[in-house]
Amino acid sequence: MRWIFVSLIWFCAAWSGAESWTNAAGHAIEAELVARKGDRLTLQRPNGSTFTISLTVLSPQSRATVEKKFPSSPILTHEEQVRQRTSQRLELLNAEQFTE
Repeated sequence: MRWIFVSLIWFCAAWSGAESWTNAAGHAIEAELVARKGDRLTLQRPNGSTFTISLTVLSPQSRATVEKKFPSSPILTHEEQVRQRTSQRLELLNAEQFTE
């Protein structure tokens, strides 16, 4: 009976997308990476609870997995952000002119 229960838990964890995440000290936890904002990661356990950790506490292997799933975007200066938004708005205006 215990074997069936363990198999069922393992299957649910595998089906839910949970992975093993290891910190620098070698401790592991089963969870699914659901979001990344800078170096802050939101993980969801198989039971549905979520928690946030810093990318810096993970092992190098786990960090590499995070980069594959959620590549870090370059941090833009304020000027670069303004230029990017202005360019996007100009593209929208040009697109609207051609559709009218």
